[in-house]
Amino acid sequence: ATPGAALLYAEALAAEGLEMVAPSPAERERFMQVVFGVKAGDVGAEQRAAMRDLAKALIAAGAEAVIGGCTEVPLLLDQGDVDAPLIDSAEVLARACVEACR
Repeated sequence: ATPGAALLYAEALAAEGLEMVAPSPAERERFMQVVFGVKAGDVGAEQRAAMRDLAKALIAAGAEAVIGGCTEVPLLLDQGDVDAPLIDSAEVLARACVEACR
């Protein structure tokens, strides 16, 4: 995610007593390359493998869950791809909107 988006997540997690595990600058750059690839229509095996590797790097760095904070992430990554809960931010937002409307 962009630095601004990452800050938004870091602050929201901190408010819940949680600490965000951020990707390294190189991982962030690779992530953006993958996102731009998806925007260009590439959701192939190479992109999926790259997103899976990026998620696994976060888990190896201590993340207990992975937040798919960009809408492109769920196009490449499924819960079965990672050994930690995978949170789809768009799904969480949709559920919160439905709940607010009820």
